[in-house]
Amino acid sequence: MRRFLSLLFRPFGIFNYFLLFHMFNMFTYTGPPPYC
Repeated sequence: MRRFLSLLFRPFGIFNYFLLFHMFNMFTYTGPPPYC
């Protein structure tokens, strides 16, 4: 379980910024999300 969590949170540092950017984009851009 710990190995799975470390594998999950390793790319999450970069993915978190990516998610935060698109969450911020939601307020300005109301079309479909670009990562679809």
